[in-house]
Amino acid sequence: MTAPGAPTWLDRLAGGLLFALPTVAYVAHHGLVWLVPLLGLYALWRSRPDGPHPLAVMKAAWPLLALLALALASALWSPDPGYTLSRALRLAVEMGFGLLLLSAAPRLPEALRRRAVRLLAAGLAVGDVILLANLGLDGAVLAPFKDAAFEAEFINRVSGGLALNAVLVVPLALLLVRLRHPAAGLGLVALHGLTVVLFANLSAKLAVLIAVTAALFGLFSGRLARWLLLVPVLIALFLPLALPVAVDQPPLCSAGWVKSSILHRLQVWNFTRARIDEAPLFGHGLEAARLMPEGRGVVYFYTCQPDGSDVRTFGWAEALPLHPHNGFLQVWLEMGLAGALLVSAGLIQAARATWRTARRTMRRDGPRDGARLARLQPLALHLAVLGPATSVGAISFGLWQGWWLAGLWLAATLAAAGATLGPGEEVARRTRVVPGREPSP
Repeated sequence: MTAPGAPTWLDRLAGGLLFALPTVAYVAHHGLVWLVPLLGLYALWRSRPDGPHPLAVMKAAWPLLALLALALASALWSPDPGYTLSRALRLAVEMGFGLLLLSAAPRLPEALRRRAVRLLAAGLAVGDVILLANLGLDGAVLAPFKDAAFEAEFINRVSGGLALNAVLVVPLALLLVRLRHPAAGLGLVALHGLTVVLFANLSAKLAVLIAVTAALFGLFSGRLARWLLLVPVLIALFLPLALPVAVDQPPLCSAGWVKSSILHRLQVWNFTRARIDEAPLFGHGLEAARLMPEGRGVVYFYTCQPDGSDVRTFGWAEALPLHPHNGFLQVWLEMGLAGALLVSAGLIQAARATWRTARRTMRRDGPRDGARLARLQPLALHLAVLGPATSVGAISFGLWQGWWLAGLWLAATLAAAGATLGPGEEVARRTRVVPGREPSP
């Protein structure tokens, strides 16, 4: 018989999934697609009936629902209506489970949410140790799980896991600090930082750096942090105006340090910008990036003298390899200005909800924890998710890849469920106020 307040077998199962999640992201990141439905159903079952009603989240998510409706409608003008419709229906299922998790997790009992933070943080640390040990032992740790396909795609699999865990690591560290485990939080960031440094993954390195910077702004400059919440909105609306970039002119063609992969990415974005001009209002249809025959063409890389003379080609690559490797441009390409406006509206809705939670937390914690610690929960958490998710989404991966969307739902849920966490049971006992007596510092 289970003791009152003890974890049930379903609690242990959900905890096991959270603990395994970071390692799964490294070795089989496509499996993350199944974790969101399972965790969402668990959170719905265990959520408190007296918590915030889930319809409140659905109401705030109207831009996402409108974007989904636009994705479904885009089958009417897509190059392949059947494929676009099937992908839009799959996106509807993924979005439904994502919203379920996002609405139910904040209503879990606080003890379960604290336990989830600790398990996920421990799982990330274990996943990083496994990856580092595998690197140090020349692949011997993961050798029993490898096959020919795994070996061929190992770098890609690890890159995806590194980037996704880079989105999670700083929010987890902030929550560990909130739960009075500062050494564990700092150690987790240091461990993952070491892991991404030892692997050639620019997007993960950039994500960790941006997450730390954004979180610090959330902690120490609340007014500036509120404006930082709008940076992705500006990118979503105006990024196409920054293109095309002249890669056959100085300084890009004359800088020997510029890698061909960077030049290729710029050429992909230039190509995407030209296709956006062909359907600027409603785009070419969901997943049209995969369907454009022009995308199988080639683009060239150039070298030149510092004065712009002696321009020569030194390589070429595919014009649009499956997707633009930029989520904002992909929305413009596939759903046009209408899609960009809806994405911007969704980001604004999330920012408004974050600031409302921050104000409630400040009123709840009062002067005891101080405004800085109160901001740590919602504002810094939101920025620590938004910053790295924006940077990774702007230079890597396709926006509609199921595993990446699953990771974004998990990161958003972590921020939403952790935003209202108290400092922990042991701290609450130490700081209990006796009537008629001021609390001790």
